[in-house]
Amino acid sequence: MLQLRTAYFLVEASQKKWKEVATATSLLNFERNSLATELEAVKKNLSTANVEALITLMKHVEEVVEATANAQAKLKARVEKAGEDFMDIDYVKYL
Repeated sequence: MLQLRTAYFLVEASQKKWKEVATATSLLNFERNSLATELEAVKKNLSTANVEALITLMKHVEEVVEATANAQAKLKARVEKAGEDFMDIDYVKYL
């Protein structure tokens, strides 16, 4: 009897969770469709000047990403060098 009752509660909980997932999926589909509609409206309203401005902006973003990656690589090298220098100190060797 206990197993039957446990199974019933598990089924009931699963059904509630399924309804939550179905509702969330429905909301996500609605949002996706809304965004697709907005995207189509934006595509229709883009002029050549706007497209050129977007291309220029993307080039600047790429430059910033590249500069950030270079700075990160330099920082990593400095940190590694500092770690090596720290390990070269005599008293660290005797620890």
